[in-house]
Amino acid sequence: MTTDGFIELGVVVKPHGFKGSFLVRSSAGEQSALRYIKNLYVGSSSTDAQPLSVSEAAWMPKGWKISVNEIESEEAVDTIRGQSLFARRADLEEPGSNEFYVEDLVGLPVWDCDASRPIGSLMGVEPLSDRSIGGDRWWIKTQTGKEVAIPANARYVEEVNTKQGYIRLRNVGELC
Repeated sequence: MTTDGFIELGVVVKPHGFKGSFLVRSSAGEQSALRYIKNLYVGSSSTDAQPLSVSEAAWMPKGWKISVNEIESEEAVDTIRGQSLFARRADLEEPGSNEFYVEDLVGLPVWDCDASRPIGSLMGVEPLSDRSIGGDRWWIKTQTGKEVAIPANARYVEEVNTKQGYIRLRNVGELC
């Protein structure tokens, strides 16, 4: 989560049609909050984001098709292409069991569950292309200050516990 209470939901990829709809890439896929959220903010960061009122949201094979009241043409979509879509955390549903918002993970301590030792902390999450089969990439700052990237998939992520505030990884020896 950003320091101002916003959570990034995705990135505007391209126009969809000529009436102002646009395609959004979201690492949450079909389960994204885009399926129900009515108030979005678009900008290069949450601090410069402008409000948008969602009139339609539909999941498609390549991402979310979003229509908003404020954008009515393909040319207007081009002005926000590549920018992020944010929502206020207060407007989002609480994550279910075994679910989390990626922003809630940043800063959490990361443990090697095979060696029962701390590794460092999660610095950030890098969403990869929709065509990537590996999922997102998580960046960890080790206790020695080294920055390490790991695939965020079941082979390496043992447990994410946002309630108690930690992440446990396995098979870390394969990565370092």
